[in-house]
Amino acid sequence: MLSNVDIYNPLRETVRNATHEPEFSLSQRPDFLQFVLAVQEVNEEYYGCLIDATKLKNLWYGARYFSDHWQKPTKRADRSMLWSAFMFGLSREAGIAIYLAWTTKHGRTITQAEYDKWKAQVLEPTWKEAQPRIKEHTEKIMKEKAEKTAKKLKTRILEALKEGRSTTDALAKQLGVSSKAIDGHLYRMAGSADGTKAGTGEVNRVGWGLYEIVQ
Repeated sequence: MLSNVDIYNPLRETVRNATHEPEFSLSQRPDFLQFVLAVQEVNEEYYGCLIDATKLKNLWYGARYFSDHWQKPTKRADRSMLWSAFMFGLSREAGIAIYLAWTTKHGRTITQAEYDKWKAQVLEPTWKEAQPRIKEHTEKIMKEKAEKTAKKLKTRILEALKEGRSTTDALAKQLGVSSKAIDGHLYRMAGSADGTKAGTGEVNRVGWGLYEIVQ
């Protein structure tokens, strides 16, 4: 494993990038630097690459109890750290690097048999248990993003219609989106052409594919 003295530029750079944030707690910075350095060394040695420094930053400062478990080993600290790592978007390999760096930090040398047992009894079960939560969180983020994007497009449509009547195709071209996306918003705002579906009343349908904003 590389020594702290002989560390090469890419790893120095990722440590600097991981800590270049003014909101970081200065009291935690030295421990965080040591954490990043130790984990990145292991990950580079075993997998030939560096972990996303932003994810390590978010894990250290955002996961409850993670830094405590890193500093003070307990019987279930490794399982807790893995769970937090997976919840913060780190891979199974990154979890292994964290565990190996953690054991080295606390002066423990594990045998191959112990490592294989840990993978079977701790790593794999924790990874599998985390997947439903990760999926749920990902879907929530995607839904919020879609809702935010839709709200933004609706506002842009209304702003465009303030300039005067326009057609679906003209709005699509003006706003740089698909006609289908425009149609969906206009349908919800104006309602159906035959009047069977009420809209929000923000726009009027004044002709086939022609709309105006309600003043």
